[in-house]
Amino acid sequence: MWTSPFHTKPEDRKWWGLFGVGTAALVIEDRHLSDSISYGTTQVSFSKNISQIGADYTTAPLAVGLYFYGKWKDDAKARETGVLAGGLDRTAPSSWRY
Repeated sequence: MWTSPFHTKPEDRKWWGLFGVGTAALVIEDRHLSDSISYGTTQVSFSKNISQIGADYTTAPLAVGLYFYGKWKDDAKARETGVLAGGLDRTAPSSWRY
């Protein structure tokens, strides 16, 4: 992944160039853009509500649901996704588990 820009086809170089220029522009303008955004209570409240989507009480039922759906429909991919999303895979490295 990290060396892929050095192994690109000539027709892909323009996209890498655009990506690099865009990234550089955002890094340069980051402070200015951050200072120009006002932080009100509505924005903070909205942000906190959105961040709750990734909470355990949201993702765990989805993982369990995918597992049982895969078991019910004999869908190995859905079942495996449920196992991996729920951190139930005993063969996974301990750093991947909850």
